[in-house]
Amino acid sequence: MNRNSRLNLFFSCCLIAGFVSSATSQQLDLWQGAKRISLLTSTESDVINVFGKPKSSEDRFWWEYQTEFEQLYVEYSRGPCKLPNNQGWRVAEGVVTRLFYAPKERRKPSYFGLKSRKFSKKEVSDAPGNFVFDSGIRGISFGVRIDGTVQDILLYPSEKCDNLRCGQDQRSTK
Repeated sequence: MNRNSRLNLFFSCCLIAGFVSSATSQQLDLWQGAKRISLLTSTESDVINVFGKPKSSEDRFWWEYQTEFEQLYVEYSRGPCKLPNNQGWRVAEGVVTRLFYAPKERRKPSYFGLKSRKFSKKEVSDAPGNFVFDSGIRGISFGVRIDGTVQDILLYPSEKCDNLRCGQDQRSTK
């Protein structure tokens, strides 16, 4: 093999390795970004700094991001205690209240850093063999299919944020 052939082979391998590495890193872009958002603290502009503006958003308080590999939904506060029946959070309008993540590829919980033994486990009543794992202490809930792969992940305010929940007695926070 002459020098030019070796160089061409080397650059082709580098190009292929770069493409594979790039495709793999894109698979978790939304998930990695979601971990940079702080519930009940981050605002719309923080989300835009991490993900950019959403491609489309029919609801000002529910933004959707999507890639070939995953979906992420961001829910925002409508303002302090603005939901019916005194539901919601004592935070300003436009503050992130929940993140809902759905991978399009089947991955085990460990791929996302989730250890199911640290969560309560409940079988989905209308889908035998499917489970929801939840931890109010951590503010994480995730669904697992019958094959053991993650269906979706919900990040919500943990129990330590209950003092900001509407309808809670504020005296307990003093």
